[in-house]
This record gives sequence, C-alpha cells and structure tokens, in this order.
Amino acid sequence: MSGMESRHGPARPTAGPGSWIGLVEVEPTGPGAAIPESQVAFVTVIARCASEEDFLRVASESLGELQLRLVAAEEIEELAARLGKARVEARLLRSFAALPPQAFVAFGTFHCFPRSAGRSDADG
Repeated sequence: MSGMESRHGPARPTAGPGSWIGLVEVEPTGPGAAIPESQVAFVTVIARCASEEDFLRVASESLGELQLRLVAAEEIEELAARLGKARVEARLLRSFAALPPQAFVAFGTFHCFPRSAGRSDADG
C-alpha cells in the first residue's frame, strides 16, 4: 500500500500547524486491518502537528483508523530538518501536500514482513 492518508477521525494536532516525519512500526489489531494479521509493517509517516509527542498521538490515532497499532517509532523530527539532510520519497511529499484541511497524516509505502521478523517479537 502507498500514499494512504487519514482523512477523517479525531487525529487533530493540539497546537499550531507544523510538519513532522518519522518511521513507525505497526501491527494489525484485527482481521480488517490494512495489513495481514500475520505481518508487521514499517512505514514513513508525515503529520501536521506541533511536536514529537503530538506526532506520536496523531499518527497512532490515524493508524487506528486502519486497524493498526503503533508499536515503535524512530527518527521523528520536523520535516524541514529532514529535508535539509536527507531525501524523502517524492510520492509521500506529494500526498502530504495534497491533504485536505481536515486531514493531518500521510503514509508512505507499508513495507510488510512476517510477524516473527518484526521488532515487536524480538522486544518481548
């Protein structure tokens, strides 16, 4: 899957607009999830939010709309800082730029792996 956006739901930033990016690990929460129950996935997320804490909350709520649970997150930083030092997938940036005002999150490609290969099993 790629270019998924969270267009509805309660995932609203708590303060003024900003743009944050991070890599998250997700797992399905049920049979209707966006990825198979036997897998975990890693996906880059860009969110309109005010802080790292806000990013985690907004991303988690938006992933919940896809019946996914945020397991872990890393490399969370302001989008401008990331763009100053690294390349970000053009399709993801276009998807984020095209979000309607009521949407706050854009997802990159979900890279899926068997659950046994994910960190969540290794972490206990």
